[in-house]
Amino acid sequence: MDKRRSTHSAAPAPAPAPAPAPAPAPVRPATAPAPVRTAAPTAAPSTPAGAAPPADAAAAAAAIAAAAGEWSAEQQKALEMSLKTFPATLGPERWDKIAEVVPGKLRAECIARYKQVVAALKAKKAAAAEAKCQLSAF
Repeated sequence: MDKRRSTHSAAPAPAPAPAPAPAPAPVRPATAPAPVRTAAPTAAPSTPAGAAPPADAAAAAAAIAAAAGEWSAEQQKALEMSLKTFPATLGPERWDKIAEVVPGKLRAECIARYKQVVAALKAKKAAAAEAKCQLSAF
């Protein structure tokens, strides 16, 4: 055998190790319930249970403001936009998502505000229909 030194080694040089893959972002399991924030006790509505809502639109608006606490224009707009963004088909999760969008308001406060606004709109429509009915009687 020839004992000459070779400039080439018998074993090939190892390839560089591949870079590790980035760690995936933590994902919340779909079955885990969303955290629920509870609301502080709110004042009772100014209209007693079973009583007719105020017929005057201004009185209805005042009743809403008294029962719902203070809502800024920004919060009201965020509530209205999120009601359009998150459909009722989401079920109870809808209100959790809405509360995340409305700054400074809890899930229960958003639900209460929605119900109060709907009640005020119904009262306003009823008052308008009553006024129209009275005008047509003359």
